Amino acid sequence: MSGNLIKLTIKVVVVVISLVALYFIFSPYQKCLRNATSHLGTAVDKNAKIKAAKEFYCAEKTSW
Repeated sequence: MSGNLIKLTIKVVVVVISLVALYFIFSPYQKCLRNATSHLGTAVDKNAKIKAAKEFYCAEKTSW
């Protein structure tokens, strides 16, 4: 019985990790952050004010 429980636990963990990974790959918020960074350049992440503005813009644009 314990072997079946371990296999089930491993399957559940794999499914949860896969769903979280898919969310971060396909979520509109993450896509907005990636697009903003590609348009503005990688230096944006070093400037805290611009980074915060980008995050706020994406949060507003992709809000439910």
